[in-house]
Amino acid sequence: MVVALAVELLSCAQMAPLTGGAKDKYPPVVDQAKVHPPNYSTNFSSKGIIIEFDDYIKLDKKTNISINPGVSVQPTYRVKGKKLFVELDGNLNDNTTYSINFGNAIQDITEGNVLNNFKYVFSTGDFIDSLDFRGTVYSAQNGLPLEGAIVGLYSENSDSIPYDTPPNYIGVSNSAGWFNIGNIKTGTYKVIALTDENNNYMYDEHSEGIGFISKLVQLDEVDSSASMIDLFAFYPIAKHLSVENKEGYKNGGANVTFNRSVESNAFGLLEPDDVILESWNEHRDSLYLLVSREKKNIKFTIKQDDNRLDTITVTLSKKQPKFKLSSVPKQLDSREELSLSFTNIVAEFMSEDIDLVQDSARMPITVFSKHQAPYQLVISGNYVANKNYSLTLDSASIIDVAGRAIEETSFSFSTYKENYFGHLGVNVITNNHANMFVELIDPKGNSVRISESFYGAQAINFDDLKPGKYAVRLIYDDNYNNVWDTGNYLDKVQPERVVRYDKLIEVRSNWSLNEDWELDKSR
Repeated sequence: MVVALAVELLSCAQMAPLTGGAKDKYPPVVDQAKVHPPNYSTNFSSKGIIIEFDDYIKLDKKTNISINPGVSVQPTYRVKGKKLFVELDGNLNDNTTYSINFGNAIQDITEGNVLNNFKYVFSTGDFIDSLDFRGTVYSAQNGLPLEGAIVGLYSENSDSIPYDTPPNYIGVSNSAGWFNIGNIKTGTYKVIALTDENNNYMYDEHSEGIGFISKLVQLDEVDSSASMIDLFAFYPIAKHLSVENKEGYKNGGANVTFNRSVESNAFGLLEPDDVILESWNEHRDSLYLLVSREKKNIKFTIKQDDNRLDTITVTLSKKQPKFKLSSVPKQLDSREELSLSFTNIVAEFMSEDIDLVQDSARMPITVFSKHQAPYQLVISGNYVANKNYSLTLDSASIIDVAGRAIEETSFSFSTYKENYFGHLGVNVITNNHANMFVELIDPKGNSVRISESFYGAQAINFDDLKPGKYAVRLIYDDNYNNVWDTGNYLDKVQPERVVRYDKLIEVRSNWSLNEDWELDKSR
């Protein structure tokens, strides 16, 4: 069992160092001659440890200090001047190597310089266990190193072990995703990485990410190849269907957001005759309902996977936000249509009261809506590159589902120059014939383009890209659906593997760039 250790500071015993002179840039140094019992002691039987440094120190209360393997009673820590006192209040197992990992908790008192990853190791037996287990934790979804993940080794092999028991040994990944667990006893271990948002060293499936190795790991020799691994942490699809947010309005409208997609047979209205409109978004994880103004609430049921029904009530008590444009485009590709987004579902529009003007001339337009995007209107026109336009929505030209008319609204926008866009070619070089696809990501982490699926080596072309920097990632599409799919711990399903190109690519206007990606050399 691994326990986060409490930090107890004796502030009254702290001594203030002299001030003045050059700024101290160096962390405290352990005075090995004044460590009792000495670090790496065997046949350890002491109830306390004293560690003295060359400088006055403090402990960062925000940093967890851990002990591998765990103990039944938490040790306590006291700082007095340059000394750190560790009190071992519980019983220690016989013939066991313990490692107290201080992480970044130890700092000098003046400048806060950190002594990184200091550990005190001792054994209650005749020797110190010396096996290491190390590797890297990545985010399964974006392929980037994951900082702050807990990597646990479990001597027990049951599937339920991470849900209710802390690991026997733990390590924490750094900013490069790298972790190292030392002084491990020879044995066979289950390996699991957790994002551990609530710091309890156990897996809370509804809110935390998990990564795992499908097979047990045998540790029996120093620098074994089994001790160098990659873990890919993922957030599973929520098993329990729930409402993440609900807002009901006095005019009879309600917005409801769910934690995952809702199958049609998992949703039921309790009073369907009172519902004027039921509108789902494309992914069926967001719903707009409209009932008559006389109603005080809307009730519906959602069905769980075990067929249990949960009843949800949305109280219609709030004032609905004003009906208006939710975003105004500033620039447009002349080959595309102008899309307008509103704060509520559009019910009606009058094309004759919507004016598109270019060089003082009113332009012919076609206005239409899309069933899969009920909050939007599309303004189709003969747009020309490198031109300035203005659009005016007359008062009452657009009506929402609650019967509210938009106020008169005008805005200007321009079209890009003909040579504004760039081209990127990605030549995927590989001997792997798995099914895969390539995705472009913008600096904000948004998906910009996705290629068609392909097998083996392939030249992928992305035309008409806006100038800017892009990340490129490749997804091994195991189930041929052209989207990344997460994993499932209990079903032993790993997330689809994601590999990122090792650098950002800058696309320039009126420029064609080609990159060779030797995929088999990537992680």
